[in-house]
Amino acid sequence: MNFGERIRAIRTGAGITQADFAKLCGISLASLKNYETGKTETPMKTWRMISRIFGVSLSMLIESNTAEEESAHLQTLYQLGHLARQKTGGYFSVQAEAAAILENWESITFTPIDYEIIEEVHKLNAKGQKIALERIQELAEIERYVK
Repeated sequence: MNFGERIRAIRTGAGITQADFAKLCGISLASLKNYETGKTETPMKTWRMISRIFGVSLSMLIESNTAEEESAHLQTLYQLGHLARQKTGGYFSVQAEAAAILENWESITFTPIDYEIIEEVHKLNAKGQKIALERIQELAEIERYVK
């Protein structure tokens, strides 16, 4: 199995269109199509983003298997995509945004209230987290609450 087949398996398992998946990964639709068909090699940066979005290790996505194991591995990737969709309620964009934030983690400093907010948000399911984010964004637009 080529790497494109691996990407396609996890994407279709999650029920995500190529256009939506490309957007989540921060790549063009043309690039994703080229990766899935094996026309071009998938960059490591894209593999890292996929692993973060789906919460799996890079090795799970890209490790090479024997011919006998390939079919089982493809099925596993498909199931991972499906489980990730169930777990997040389909809100993959939230995970993609979090992954992008994590790439710049060293430059972020936290105050005690930041930790309290994070703790409360972690108590929510994916849909609740998305709504919490929307509310925080609304507050950030009100002048009296902005630093």
